[in-house]
Amino acid sequence: NGPTPTTKGVAFELSSLKDLECSLEDFAKGLRSKGDIATILTTKRGELRAYKQDYLGHALFHIRWFYRNEAGEMKPGKGVAINEDLLSNLIEAIRATRRSDSFPKADTDHKTA
Repeated sequence: NGPTPTTKGVAFELSSLKDLECSLEDFAKGLRSKGDIATILTTKRGELRAYKQDYLGHALFHIRWFYRNEAGEMKPGKGVAINEDLLSNLIEAIRATRRSDSFPKADTDHKTA
């Protein structure tokens, strides 16, 4: 029933890869800015989100699961943070994965307004 959590990092279904790519492209093109949150996937257990946040003077992009605590608040959980300088590399790696022969072909490209 869904991806198996890892001790570090983030696991999610490959079907969400296009939405992740589109959200990261929007950040890279300046269509989203610090403080914007892109919800990539929502499940009964939580939400996979992408967002930009400064940490110790460095711009970082987070891909992180958020879960609802006992009080009903969304709290950050497992995820990854990458330096802004590596964002284009991550986007290209996602594109290469989506272009691979083993990736489902029903996927379409991202169109930006």
